[in-house]
Amino acid sequence: MATFLYRLGRTAFRRRWYVALIWVAVLGAVGFGAAKAPAAPDPNNSMPGIESQKAFDLMEQRFPGAKADGANARIVFVAPDGQKITAAGNRKTIDKLVDEAADGPQVASAVSPFQANAISKDATTAY
Repeated sequence: MATFLYRLGRTAFRRRWYVALIWVAVLGAVGFGAAKAPAAPDPNNSMPGIESQKAFDLMEQRFPGAKADGANARIVFVAPDGQKITAAGNRKTIDKLVDEAADGPQVASAVSPFQANAISKDATTAY
């Protein structure tokens, strides 16, 4: 291997102008290829027929202008028969679940129904 590298280096030195021209030609070909390469794909592309594209299309149809990364979710709490959602035990359970949901990796914020005043008039349901 050392002999091969020695001969290669000696030849490159002896014919340095040819080697330099070859390198210029290679760099020119790479530059030409880069200039003629197709442009990056459109970020608004779509793939008709796949389930996720159908879901995005449905969201756009029903909620114009809404972004998929700005989704909201609501958890509905219903008190057991004969109880109110504002009872101490139910309230503690709801607050615990809201705190756990707020710690989720993809959750920006979680608001308790007691803070948001999202409790039904008969106090049996909250969200």
